[in-house]
Amino acid sequence: MNKKVMILGLGLAFTVACLGATPISSDAVGTQVAKQLTSMAALTRTKLQNATTAQENGNTPEGQLPSVTPTVTLPPSPSPTVSPTRTPTLTNTPPADDPRLSLGTPSYRTDFPDGTNWYVYEDDNVKFEAVDHKFVMTAKQANGYDSWTFAAGNLTNYYLEMTATTDTCSGRDRYGLVVGVPYPANNPSYLMRVSCDGYYSFSYFNNDPSDNKYHFLTNWTKSSYIYAGSNQTNRVGFKAEGTHLTLYANGHFLSELTEPDFGEGRFGLAVGSVSTVNFVVRVSEVAYWKLP
Repeated sequence: MNKKVMILGLGLAFTVACLGATPISSDAVGTQVAKQLTSMAALTRTKLQNATTAQENGNTPEGQLPSVTPTVTLPPSPSPTVSPTRTPTLTNTPPADDPRLSLGTPSYRTDFPDGTNWYVYEDDNVKFEAVDHKFVMTAKQANGYDSWTFAAGNLTNYYLEMTATTDTCSGRDRYGLVVGVPYPANNPSYLMRVSCDGYYSFSYFNNDPSDNKYHFLTNWTKSSYIYAGSNQTNRVGFKAEGTHLTLYANGHFLSELTEPDFGEGRFGLAVGSVSTVNFVVRVSEVAYWKLP
């Protein structure tokens, strides 16, 4: 069943939570925003339609809005060929092939002077708010859920990047980008996540009732390009050129893949915790560059 969304003021939101499948131990919007917000300003939805939660193992806790009970345990799914080809050499100097160095002025950039164009939301599981030029994401419970919120507008052929700093964290506590989510179907939702212990993954969530689970296209993979531990700042980057997708951390290439079903869609930010109650991530910048 496709989920509806709420257009609330200038923000769009859709939060989804899901338990990570890999054991911890193993492993704005340019001119389109203004047009879309103007055309959708009269639409309203109920609060229930802005939060969907799902869990791969077990039932959804009471109080999540609305609840979704999956029926399978997710093993790592067969994935398209992923081709990490470079030897990590982590330094504070951006690499020569950092996309940000060659793309020039962003098509869109925000350092969050307020919550404009982003959905600010709070429930029992997560809190999203704009505070002191940061978009602050708090995973309230260490329950393995991922939650996310959208900005307004759709993108196709782009490089998207977030800069974020963690507070105290450990293990597979994670955050990242949500990309390629078609509107108004909101299915599937693709996520690029990085974790406190220095891993990254790329997956999509299918909310169709016949499936209703995550599929990992790139399973949790260790990278020394990711600054691991508490109080660390990382730039998380994602490039979409048609169906060819490339993942970056701190300007360094991580891996690439081809996903035939990936297309135009919305983007957002995600957070989830496995180990830390009130895991906080402070996003200081989100920017994207439209590609030819």
